[in-house]
Amino acid sequence: MTSGVYEILNVVTGKLYIGSSVELEKRFKAHASNLKLNSHHSIHLQRSYNKHGADAFVMFPIEFCDPDLLLEKEQFWIDALGAAAGGYNICPTAGSPRGSKRGPLSAEHRRKISLAGMGRKMPEKTRLILIKARTGSKHTEESKRKTSEALKGKPGNSGSFKPGSAPWNKGGHHSEESKRKMSRARKGKRRDGWITLTCAACGEEFEKKKNLYRRQGGKYCNSECYGKVLK
Repeated sequence: MTSGVYEILNVVTGKLYIGSSVELEKRFKAHASNLKLNSHHSIHLQRSYNKHGADAFVMFPIEFCDPDLLLEKEQFWIDALGAAAGGYNICPTAGSPRGSKRGPLSAEHRRKISLAGMGRKMPEKTRLILIKARTGSKHTEESKRKTSEALKGKPGNSGSFKPGSAPWNKGGHHSEESKRKMSRARKGKRRDGWITLTCAACGEEFEKKKNLYRRQGGKYCNSECYGKVLK
């Protein structure tokens, strides 16, 4: 199946864009091209892309569905993830002209959407991307409630992530330019309970929770750097 709902995620800020398409691969290419040409229809997404660069964004499907369910599914995820209120979606209503509004889905309509999606699991790669990219980010209580309601009853949501499983980008490395862009983007955005440190081994800046600073080798950004010192 090539149709479904997708997400464009800024791994630096945690903000996202939700869309849908009957041809996901073609839509991904169109988004990438428009952003590169500075002509994307979402001015919020375009400005963020110009600021953080292409390396700060990932695009991936979050749910495959039949073409006739695309708008309903897209609306479902826009609401659940707060893509319009706190993300890059300009319009809060899926498939509507900018600024127009549509009433909430009826209980019966939502039930039909839920039944249509039963038995379909989110791709494992998508799950790993989501958990990796959102580690450390905070959701509002309203966002938590909507996400919880959206995921209730969906198969595969319990116990999907196993301790020790490989991260989605294991073996990959950010370019030096990408590292510099991400570092600049994070400056001045200190999270509560976190401190900014400089790694004693590689010299890179990193963030760590204050209560973990002394317990987990606070001078080093990761276990690899810590291991270099022990050798």
